[in-house]
Amino acid sequence: FRTFALEEERLTSFLPRKWKVVVTGCPTDCAAVKLHCLAFTPARGADGTLGYNVHAGGGLSDSPRVADALDLFVTPDRVTDMVRATLQTYCDLGDFEHKAVNRFRVLVHQLGPERITEELRRRLPYEVPGAGESLWTGEFEDHLGVHEDRHGSHVVGLCIPMGRLTDEEWFEVARLARTHGDGGVRMSQRQNLLLTGIGDVDALLREPFLDTYRPEPDQFERAIVACTSAPFCKFAIDDMKTNGRKLIAHLREHVPDEGRERLEGLRIHMSGCKASCAQVQAAQIGLRATMTKDEEAYQQALDVSLGGDLGAGRLGQWVRLEDTIEDTWDSVTEILRAVCAGELTLDDVTPAGVGAYFSERGSDLDG
Repeated sequence: FRTFALEEERLTSFLPRKWKVVVTGCPTDCAAVKLHCLAFTPARGADGTLGYNVHAGGGLSDSPRVADALDLFVTPDRVTDMVRATLQTYCDLGDFEHKAVNRFRVLVHQLGPERITEELRRRLPYEVPGAGESLWTGEFEDHLGVHEDRHGSHVVGLCIPMGRLTDEEWFEVARLARTHGDGGVRMSQRQNLLLTGIGDVDALLREPFLDTYRPEPDQFERAIVACTSAPFCKFAIDDMKTNGRKLIAHLREHVPDEGRERLEGLRIHMSGCKASCAQVQAAQIGLRATMTKDEEAYQQALDVSLGGDLGAGRLGQWVRLEDTIEDTWDSVTEILRAVCAGELTLDDVTPAGVGAYFSERGSDLDG
């Protein structure tokens, strides 16, 4: 892709601030495929050839939408041709007079997936077959834990709460990778670390570092992701890394141990502003920093979304705005206690499901 970008300077120089392309060979959705401008997911063509199906038009922020599946199948050697054709389509048809809406996802929304597919076919110098048999399930996966690889070694995924390490801890990560593995360290989309080529897994698991950064964390450490936020981001309203740690502690204290296994697959995303860098609408529970005003002064607050599930092709919807942090913590706790008690499932954590639950108890989801 680096060589491609240099060769295609004419096409890449006009791009907006974000142009997101993902290529995944994984059957599960560890790359949040549906949130990218252009995505390639594993598939098998009609003749049995392995390659990729194509998706286009995903993204969040001011005009959120889930990417559409296109009726296209490409082999690995033709991925860059498809990217080039997509850029040409964007360059020819994008709205450059209105910068605020000049995003590829807006163009896909306006033209529709069938028209986009036609435009891509016109710009390719060969026939492109229709979508192949999908080998991509779209199921959520964070790759934490111990997993055997195809070479007989193991990959060990470590949970890094809030995705933050000190410089000394990074040196320790490097030592662990070299001592116990092949020296490889991968960073996941959920801000965790994967150590590759691990031979003696038990020896790695005995390392003191893994007492803190665990391959099998509790449900709350595993669930909560926060963006960079304050003080390192100029757009951030609040420090969501710190708030995330506080929320983990709050949930550990107030959600009972019994029934916590029902929280497997829980996702809570926390964003410091409206830019959706933490992909808040992709989680069952999304929390977005804002401000509210009481009778005396402004104070930190949160907007709450519910129901995000990329595997189901669904983005979360905003259900409460400018809640105080304390009220938000209490609402999240009540929802998760209901899941642990079997009164709700994670699939019920939607505006309709949670709204009905609150209504039955004489309260109002909208606050």
